[in-house]
Amino acid sequence: MVLFLTSCINPQGMSYTVLQDIDERLRQYKNALQWYLENTDFRILFVENSNYDISPLFKEYIDNGRLEVLFFDGNNYDKSLGKGYGEALIIERGIRDSRIIQPDSTIIKVTGRLIAHGINRIVSSVNLNGKRVYADWIQDLQSKDVIAGSQMIVAHVQFFKEYFLPKISMLNDSNGYYFEHLLRDAIGNWKRDGHQFKEFPFSPQFEGVGGTRGDEFRPSMKNEFVHVVRRYILHPLGYYGTIDLGRAWHCNNK
Repeated sequence: MVLFLTSCINPQGMSYTVLQDIDERLRQYKNALQWYLENTDFRILFVENSNYDISPLFKEYIDNGRLEVLFFDGNNYDKSLGKGYGEALIIERGIRDSRIIQPDSTIIKVTGRLIAHGINRIVSSVNLNGKRVYADWIQDLQSKDVIAGSQMIVAHVQFFKEYFLPKISMLNDSNGYYFEHLLRDAIGNWKRDGHQFKEFPFSPQFEGVGGTRGDEFRPSMKNEFVHVVRRYILHPLGYYGTIDLGRAWHCNNK
């Protein structure tokens, strides 16, 4: 099992990205990575796509094999495609070049600036026997589309290699086809081929600041309650409406 943290320290004017300050983004990535190193037992892969090397800051963890850091110049594509395309390239590079990801690995992909306080509880409760995918269904308020939450995904590496990554050329934020749409469609194809998918049994309870709109994510009992209502009452009934899932589900806003 590998915790895969995606990172873009210098967004270089990326569209649909409110948080552009490099120093602030670096601080958030460092804090989150340190939290995961201190509060989980996972081997961690940290992949950065603006060619920013943070490895000198975490040399001890790298030397003892707990942490692998990759960085590459992967943020020079057409900015109108949006940050979801960049994150997909990060996943592609990490799976291709990582030493710690193996052919039968389960990957816990988390947006690298967010701390998922429920991560140990979630991972200990899911069934990782065989090839499975865990994520959460949410609803996009503008399009009303049901999509898949992208902040945290738990999936067998085969899912990324065979179902998600081959379709990343479709990603285009300017055309309204986001990372979350591709993730939803990849999960649909995964299920169609007889593989298993489930929503997370518990809320990840994120802490941090979202890059798209600058929303503040804070753990709360309200978030846990909303997750339980959605996951166990509304979703089995096929209902995804009225709740502001981009904000209320994961965070309390200032």
